[in-house]
Amino acid sequence: MGKHSPLAHTPIMKEETVSYLLTDLSGIYVDCTLGAGGHTEAILKALNPQGRLIGIDRDQRAITNFRRHFARYLSRVTLFHSRHALLGDLLKGEGIFHVHGVLFDLGLASFQIDEPGRGFSYLHDGPLDMRVDSSQHITAETVVNEYGEGDLARVIREYGEEPSWRRVARAIVRARLRGSIETTFQLAEIVRRNIPRAHVIKSLSRVFQAIRVEVNGELEELRQGLEVAVAFLKPGGRLVVICYQSLEDRAVKSLFWRLSGVCQCPKNLPQCVCSPRKDLQVLTRRAVRPTAQERERNPRARSARLRAAQKMGS
Repeated sequence: MGKHSPLAHTPIMKEETVSYLLTDLSGIYVDCTLGAGGHTEAILKALNPQGRLIGIDRDQRAITNFRRHFARYLSRVTLFHSRHALLGDLLKGEGIFHVHGVLFDLGLASFQIDEPGRGFSYLHDGPLDMRVDSSQHITAETVVNEYGEGDLARVIREYGEEPSWRRVARAIVRARLRGSIETTFQLAEIVRRNIPRAHVIKSLSRVFQAIRVEVNGELEELRQGLEVAVAFLKPGGRLVVICYQSLEDRAVKSLFWRLSGVCQCPKNLPQCVCSPRKDLQVLTRRAVRPTAQERERNPRARSARLRAAQKMGS
């Protein structure tokens, strides 16, 4: 990790997360996004010695860092280098069929964003990588240099919600005719040259987000992981999700609405025909946001939104 310590990462809404998540201090909990370990440590501190935690992350460095910096907890933690969608298989492999709570903290850890070699940020020059799991094949360079203009435009429009998606995709295709686009600064310069100055920062964020989401299949992983989490929650168990961008938040809200008995039928139908399931009770009518003090201390908290739900049943 070089000079980047996971301890530099500040977990967002730590107290709120623990408060919503924990219902049984001797229970089994899952942190699906181990990251720098801040939320994981807070959960373990709150649990009784009998409490157990399953920690999952697609980034092997997160697993390694946790073992190094939080060794005192390892007797109560099982760690997996894996994906959200495989949560069910991981739990069954441990002989676990019900858990008391599941947490998803969907933001990148500071050590990932700030390391130039990972290629996540337009603020640092580095290779166009953007892989959370460095063992996977597809990288941002693959997307930028090999996707056709139509597919590039789709990615930027759907995953970045960038208003100038067509112009940016066309500019990338034109630029790569002169040679491969290999670095974050090269990509950022293409965006800058094709976006009005007043909108450049937001457009850069959107384009980089879009490519990262595509590289890592983030939305599909999230949807699958949420479904599995609900299936493995015991009655009264909690699902807590912290989102940092609107695409993720919409996916969470959609699942919460659908599984809390809210009809999904078109409004013009005279009666409900979708027979909505009522598996969840939503605990956060509106998303919980960081306090003004936390946002001032940690600018990366500004976009965070926490939603929580409880599994129905007795």
